[in-house]
Amino acid sequence: MNNLQENGLFTDKKSKKREKVKKRRNFGQIIYYLSLLADKISRSVQNSLFGYFLSDLYAKWNEAWKSSALYRSFKKRKVFGGASFKGNIAKLYEESLTYRIVTRISRSLIQSYLRIWGAGAFSFAFVTTFIAMLKYYFTSDLSSKNILIAIALAILSVPLIASKKRLGEALIRSRVSYYVIDHILRLDESKLEADPEARGGSYPIVLTVASALGLLTYLVDPLILIEIVSILILFVLIMCFPELGTIFVLAVIPFLSVFDRPSMVTLILVILSLLGFLSKFIRGKRVISFELIDVLVLMFGALILFGGIFTRGGMASTLSAAMYFTFILIYFLIVNSYIRKTWIYRSVKLMVISTSIVALIGIFEDGVISSSLVDMSVFADIGARVSSLLGNPNMLGVYLVIVFPLCVGQMLSSQKKINKFIYALCSLSVLVCTVMTWSRGAWLGIMASIVLFALLYNFRTVWIFAAGIFTMPLWIELLPRSVFNRLLSIVTMSDSSVIYRFNTWRGVVNMIGDNLLSGVGVGESAFKHVYSMYAVPGTESVMHSHNLFLQIMLELGIIGIVIFALILLTYSQKCFSDLKNGNRHSKSEILIAASFSGIVGALVMGLTDHIWYNYRVFLVFWAVLALSVALIKINDKERAKEIAANENETGRAVLDIYL
Repeated sequence: MNNLQENGLFTDKKSKKREKVKKRRNFGQIIYYLSLLADKISRSVQNSLFGYFLSDLYAKWNEAWKSSALYRSFKKRKVFGGASFKGNIAKLYEESLTYRIVTRISRSLIQSYLRIWGAGAFSFAFVTTFIAMLKYYFTSDLSSKNILIAIALAILSVPLIASKKRLGEALIRSRVSYYVIDHILRLDESKLEADPEARGGSYPIVLTVASALGLLTYLVDPLILIEIVSILILFVLIMCFPELGTIFVLAVIPFLSVFDRPSMVTLILVILSLLGFLSKFIRGKRVISFELIDVLVLMFGALILFGGIFTRGGMASTLSAAMYFTFILIYFLIVNSYIRKTWIYRSVKLMVISTSIVALIGIFEDGVISSSLVDMSVFADIGARVSSLLGNPNMLGVYLVIVFPLCVGQMLSSQKKINKFIYALCSLSVLVCTVMTWSRGAWLGIMASIVLFALLYNFRTVWIFAAGIFTMPLWIELLPRSVFNRLLSIVTMSDSSVIYRFNTWRGVVNMIGDNLLSGVGVGESAFKHVYSMYAVPGTESVMHSHNLFLQIMLELGIIGIVIFALILLTYSQKCFSDLKNGNRHSKSEILIAASFSGIVGALVMGLTDHIWYNYRVFLVFWAVLALSVALIKINDKERAKEIAANENETGRAVLDIYL
């Protein structure tokens, strides 16, 4: 009897195990066939007319542009008796006093002894303290900040005075600076090596300059003087390494909020980067090329500039347009100076790290509870909205939306497990901070970017999202009620801010109808000058249209929105073409898909907000777009070289398709 029971129990366990294996096998077969179906759908879309329009058609348009008379005229233009214009300008520049001064200063800085810098810092600290005490004696106004800065510089000067190294040598030997120079920036170390024949600086000059700066602290904040000196040093470095300026801007742009006018500091850094690149270009060490998308971006930038000249907003509108035009030039800086993938990878890495820090600051800050940011009668339970270093929850939201896919891309493309873990934490921090902005537009944007990036990375994820749609009633129950109510208010219009946006759009649409061809001009000043005549009651204090596309059409007219649409179309075509022809799981393809997803996510948010209202966010938008375009251009060149090599091996002629 016991044996029969044991045999029966054994048989029962065995049958259950068989059933589990069978279910697992059936589930695996379902997944397998769904994957095959997803692959078939993906191939069908790629081979369809829609797929052709979104990928292969751009190459034909670009070839038509290169065959145009305008392009050929620009490419073959010769001046000064047959010598190239760039060659003549290069000769004039290299023989100029400016070039000799910059070259001499940069070499002197690199070869200067640290002890001279220490003496200068101590001299500045001593004179600053003396001036602070003198000012207190005459005015009874003791500037404790000036004294604290002087004490800090005096302490810093001690190890510098004791050092026998030169500045370049110290940068190479320091572990931290060497990691930045070698692993992040990949700068030429030979330019930083000590030269025994170099003078190493002059004590009288340094002490005189430091003392003069210390005397100026009677009238000027010492921090401003330190900033000016730092900018001058940075200028010299950027003139030697132009890419350093761009990568520095992308790394520190969110932290510039520590300054009273962060946009002006950003403008200075971008101008320095432009000057550095142009100095290399006119000496023949950099090249500028224009393909179709570049021409469209240049046309859009020119329209913005004209929108500030021919405007109803006066000088304020002109200055705003000049800022936008200068910031959009970062696109051309990146596309033309980032000729190697390593520079792009470093820029993305630093952007991800800096954005993660911004997100952590947002997570741990108290946030702001304000009736101007939240309708407290409807959302009293959502808590505070964080803004971190961007000053506004919505602007922080769009910044995070743009960079979030890059965080995920860095995680997926990393080879080491520790790096994957670090970037996973970065992605999580950015995602959590985005939720804490309580920006519905940012939530929609980041959801759109997640879906798009997942599909581009592996189209088989379509079944995950399909399952999510079918099971929506179940996982909606898992959402916190405050989050669900916040999202639902977009449809129910229970929130006053949603009604406020709709009423704003009504007024803006009427404005566009009366200014369809020319627009009203760029900037808040031009908008406010005209909007008062079209404002719906209750929206008189609006500063912008709360919609990116309406704002572009309003400011630049129908031509502006058409050119912007063409930019987005050609950009999409370039990205899809590259992903179609490349290995989607390679680092470059992953980052292209991530950049494209971030831009699309920002545009989704642009349906409910004017995402370019913040100058720095405007710059980041075009910088990320440029990083992916630069990466695509490098991939295209690599593929063309492979094709040319294969054709050359078979005895065929090699076709050169580059400038």
